[in-house]
Amino acid sequence: MTDWTDAAGPGVPSFVFVDSPGEADIPIVWEAKPSGDWYIAHCVYDVNLIQRRFGVARILVTTRYGGRDSVPLQQLYETVLHEMGHALGLAGHSPNEADIMYYRGTWASKTDGLSEGDRATLRALYAKPNGQRVTGAKRTD
Repeated sequence: MTDWTDAAGPGVPSFVFVDSPGEADIPIVWEAKPSGDWYIAHCVYDVNLIQRRFGVARILVTTRYGGRDSVPLQQLYETVLHEMGHALGLAGHSPNEADIMYYRGTWASKTDGLSEGDRATLRALYAKPNGQRVTGAKRTD
């Protein structure tokens, strides 16, 4: 999760780990097995359509697809990194396979973590006033 620290600029975002899940802005919940068979991690939103706002209810993490064998540690790392991007406000997916925010229907690592494109998109999002949409960030990669 902390790989996103300073991704948008110095101190943005920043993280403080807390002792109680009730204190967390982004709770991370570990499950023994997923409630569906399609994910090893998933960002769950709280959506308020009337106020046009969303928050993060939690990030669910498990290490198994549908009760099968454990996933490789690198796959778990990249999936949680991707879901943390969603929790930070990157609701969509990147069209660039080198970005951690690219949608991977089947897992085949093409990244070593955050790309400059991921960072540029987060900077563009955090530079906007609340309530404005980011339709695309200028990529430098």
